[in-house]
Amino acid sequence: SLSLLLKSDLGTNKFTRILIKNTRENKFLGLKEFFEAFQVKTPENFYNNADDNFTLFVFSTPLKNQLGLIAKTENQAVLRSIAASWEQTIEGDTNNLFVFLGKKGTKNPLFQEFTYKGTDVRYLSFTEENFGIVWAITDNYFIFTSSGESIVKVIDKIK
Repeated sequence: SLSLLLKSDLGTNKFTRILIKNTRENKFLGLKEFFEAFQVKTPENFYNNADDNFTLFVFSTPLKNQLGLIAKTENQAVLRSIAASWEQTIEGDTNNLFVFLGKKGTKNPLFQEFTYKGTDVRYLSFTEENFGIVWAITDNYFIFTSSGESIVKVIDKIK
């Protein structure tokens, strides 16, 4: 279903919230369960610092729909440190998720950074334009997306 949604025409420059329900347990997936479904490996203490009750979304663009998520954090500094250290292994740790999203290799094996509205955004670009591992922490939110365009739009909504 998620694959079909990512290929759907959702308009242009729009957010669509996604809720994934575990019908056997009659509950919506939390962040940990979502990452586990794609066999995403997270660093130690990641889940202790990112709220399991998260928002999963698709941001629609003319070229491709982009997937992202937002989770609250009570300790920005700790989660920023965890996420920064995760950069060393994140490409492999998230490989199943990003292959599902269309990953075709990397342009640059090192994370780069830009600042938008006072928020430092870290990213690793893949071969396809405007597609990669992109994360930021701002205003007690951890933002994780598959494009720079979508993270900028999320920051616009928060700030």
